[in-house]
Amino acid sequence: IISNSHSEIEHFLRLPFINYEKDPLDWWYGNRYSLPCMYRMACDYLSILASFVPTEQAHSNATFVFNDRA
Repeated sequence: IISNSHSEIEHFLRLPFINYEKDPLDWWYGNRYSLPCMYRMACDYLSILASFVPTEQAHSNATFVFNDRA
């Protein structure tokens, strides 16, 4: 177990890359004890769902909704 954040980052940087076909969440789960701080951050960031609606389309639709109410 790594004692502080600086050492944890150094340890992480020395690890080999994972296969692109593997699930990154599984990799982080497997390393949760050796990289506890980074594991928690990875869970926060990797759990954000990607949007299938382009941002411009979402803003355009919002404009129509607000204009219809006026």
